[in-house]
Amino acid sequence: MSGWPAVLLGALLVLASCAGTHPSAAKQAAQQRFVSDVEQTATDIGRYQTPSQVIKLGNAVCDGFRAKATTQQIAGVLEQSGARNLPPEDLGAVMSGAVKDLCPVYSGKLNPVQGG
Repeated sequence: MSGWPAVLLGALLVLASCAGTHPSAAKQAAQQRFVSDVEQTATDIGRYQTPSQVIKLGNAVCDGFRAKATTQQIAGVLEQSGARNLPPEDLGAVMSGAVKDLCPVYSGKLNPVQGG
């Protein structure tokens, strides 16, 4: 099973590189909400990632769920790709924010989060 993360990482990178470079207004609004939500939860994320990098990580989360990966597999891929320096709580903020704002169809894939 050691090849699975590499295959998933490759698939996510291909999907991310194929994404349109000019998102629609609705998609841009969702991306801005996502970055804002992540920055509210992970107040230090700006030390590690630019907003465009955060969006790429969020898109990778959605792509991972589309590929039927588990949350653990997606977290591992994110850590290997662009989030290796992120604290675990920031990585969690990226994953939950992505599901909330970018791909809510996968909201059932995350464990319920306490708080408001």
